[in-house]
Amino acid sequence: MKKLICYYIGISLTLLIMGCGKKTETADTYDLKGKKAFILDSYHAEHIPNIPSRSAAIQILEKEGIIVTVFFMDTKNIKDEKAIKVIAKKSAEEINRIKPDILLPFDDAASKYVVMPYFKDSAIPVVFNGVNWDAKQYGYPYKNATGQVEIEMVADLITAMKQYSGGGKIAMLAGDTETDRESVDYYSKILGITFSEHVFVTDFVSWKQSFLKLQSENDMLFIRNTAGIKNWNQAEAENFVIKNITKITGSIFTHLEGVSVINFAKDDRESGEYSALTAVKILRGAKVSEIPLTRTRRAEIILNMKLAKKLNIIFPMELIEQARFAGE
Repeated sequence: MKKLICYYIGISLTLLIMGCGKKTETADTYDLKGKKAFILDSYHAEHIPNIPSRSAAIQILEKEGIIVTVFFMDTKNIKDEKAIKVIAKKSAEEINRIKPDILLPFDDAASKYVVMPYFKDSAIPVVFNGVNWDAKQYGYPYKNATGQVEIEMVADLITAMKQYSGGGKIAMLAGDTETDRESVDYYSKILGITFSEHVFVTDFVSWKQSFLKLQSENDMLFIRNTAGIKNWNQAEAENFVIKNITKITGSIFTHLEGVSVINFAKDDRESGEYSALTAVKILRGAKVSEIPLTRTRRAEIILNMKLAKKLNIIFPMELIEQARFAGE
């Protein structure tokens, strides 16, 4: 098995509330046993990138004896703005009912719809993560809030893909979500990346159709995400791609390593670890105002050798030694 190399770079009104708290003993001199943390997850429990992030946070917090509550806003599956605001209000009410010692919002929707309108400059300390590209869009930092901005390694990915593409024309395929649509603007404004086409789909059948079409018209295909795609089937998608791939594909999400030849993926545990460790620091007395905003810095290169072989791509040993292989 290849070693993992980390790179550091500068409605439904169904509410799923999961009480994950478990008290444990701590060897620390400052006992946090019984303190309460509230994780406000923008998405649903099965949203793949958030599972390792959330798990990492819960593991660290519960080790300190902190009681954890998780609230899922499910905004990947809810498109109606009014319905999202209803859920946001209910999540704020739940936060006020539980009265946590610290609030940990995961991803943009939690900051946009809950923290900014309900808890900006409040008495509850806030440590956000997963805010894409620029925290200023939600007015951060507040006197009671700090956090981590998520920056994607798309420019590095495309540079790597171009070496095996035979041309520079690249298209983007993604689920039809607010985050994915906004990313196009950030890629252009911050990274200077322009796509020949960017297609957003709502269901799995459309994804497969678009995959074929975009390949036929471009030299490379960037598969950004599959969140919000109805009837998505991971195994079927991987089988479909291995049978139909004709151009190099790339992604930035570990759960898409089966459909991308090259993947410059974020370390999904990083944001959860950051939030939990920063929360512990604050609960031990650190001032939020003295903790500056930061950005994600860990990522890994993943190579799909089956797809590479189908395209007759031979990677240099230097790249192979820096990567892990899909499926490991």
